[in-house]
Amino acid sequence: VSPSGIVGIVVNVSEHYSVVMSLLHKSFQVSAMLKKDGTFGTLSWPPQSGYRHALLSQIPMSEQLKVGDTIVTSGYSTIFPKGIAIGNIEKSTQVPEQYFYSISVILSTNFKNLRYVYVVSNIMKKEKTDLEQGTYKEVEE
Repeated sequence: VSPSGIVGIVVNVSEHYSVVMSLLHKSFQVSAMLKKDGTFGTLSWPPQSGYRHALLSQIPMSEQLKVGDTIVTSGYSTIFPKGIAIGNIEKSTQVPEQYFYSISVILSTNFKNLRYVYVVSNIMKKEKTDLEQGTYKEVEE
């Protein structure tokens, strides 16, 4: 993460270096939510959107959205804790046949002048994934 918001996901490390999949990668996805009420969806980066924009999907049309509403991480994965800044709603378009919005998000992180980042490590990740895997195994048996 940067001081202004999320940057990407560490995908490989060595003793002195790491490789990060940037939010600006076509395969990047993160669980994101509206800060005001916790409604969550999936944020991704369509390459044609440029370095300052991303797309938030799966937000139902029943939600009352406003330009400027804050989007943050949901905390539903083991990668990012809840509440890390992602950006703000720039515009939303209704997708009637899907009953969801297509939401353009202005990213909090300006990747053109990004200099320093912080690595966030979830020290409880193993406990959570072990519990989830054990639960799924019990349900299947």
